[in-house]
Amino acid sequence: MKVVQFPNEIDKSIGTRLREKRLSVGLSQEELAQTLNFDPEDIGFFEQGLKRISAKQLLLIAKALAVQPRYFFAAPSRGGEQSRLVDNPTSDEWKISPALIEQGLRLQRAFFSVKNSALRESIVSFVNDVARFGATR
Repeated sequence: MKVVQFPNEIDKSIGTRLREKRLSVGLSQEELAQTLNFDPEDIGFFEQGLKRISAKQLLLIAKALAVQPRYFFAAPSRGGEQSRLVDNPTSDEWKISPALIEQGLRLQRAFFSVKNSALRESIVSFVNDVARFGATR
């Protein structure tokens, strides 16, 4: 597999989505690589956008992570809807800091530990209200 000399935004974005999903399901790079029979170093290169993921590899990765392949081509947009990478590959929403990703993953893990459904709904409403208020400032 060839290392990409000049990673583009699409490779980086797909890699970011791969890392987000891998972490959210609690897998290490080594564990995912073992499941896929890939070299663990390749998973790191994919996540950094340094190696391009083939269509076949993307299908295998999607299956291992229990997502549709299109998951890797979409990013959360403002308002909770999905925007398509192929529609606007240079969008600022793709420039998400690693700290923001890590905070989101911690929030997700904590959210899943809340057993009370009504409380989870309240948390979602609260976060949406905070996001709306913050967006108007």
